[in-house]
Amino acid sequence: TVDWSSYWYVNQHTAALSDYTDIDEAEQLFAEMRQPDTREPIEIMGTRTLLVPPALRVTARRIVNTTEIHEGDSDVRIGVSGNLVDDLGIQAVSSAYMYRRLIDGGSVSAANAKKHWLYGDFAKAFAYMENWPITVVQSPPNNYVEFNQDIVIEVKASERGTCAVINPYYVTRSTGAG
Repeated sequence: TVDWSSYWYVNQHTAALSDYTDIDEAEQLFAEMRQPDTREPIEIMGTRTLLVPPALRVTARRIVNTTEIHEGDSDVRIGVSGNLVDDLGIQAVSSAYMYRRLIDGGSVSAANAKKHWLYGDFAKAFAYMENWPITVVQSPPNNYVEFNQDIVIEVKASERGTCAVINPYYVTRSTGAG
C-alpha cells in the first residue's frame, strides 16, 4: 500500500471555509507539494479560483472582498490589517453544478456537499479536450422534409469533446469536515 501522507502531492484537507486562515491552509498544502516528475515546488502564478457550493457563496465572497480585519479580545489590543489574501488574486465562484455532482456521485451526503470547496489554478489543472469542433450542416434544398412539412430550412450542429485532468496538484480539495 502507498503511504499517501508522504506522497509528492497530497492536495486534500479538511478545513471548513470560514475565513482567510482556511485559504492560508490550502496555500500551505501547495508549499508542501512537489511535482512528481521534477520534484520542483508547485508554483501557482496568476489568478487562483475558489470554487464553492451555493451554501458557501457568501462566505467565499466575504473572504475575498474583505477590506479590513480586526483581531483580538475585547480586553486586549486589537490588531487591524487589510485583506490578507487580496494579493493572491482569488476569484470566488459558486456552482450548483458542483454541489449536485457531489451528491449524485453517491459518496457525499447533501449536508457534507455544502461544506466541500476547491482552490487553486484550474487552468493548469484541467482542460477541455476537443475531438472535433462545432460543425454546422444545412439540409440540401428540395429535400423530402421541406416538401412534405413545409420546412424552409433545416440545420444541425454537432461537437464532441470531454473534460480532462491534466495536473491534479494545481488544485486542493477541502471536505470541510474540520
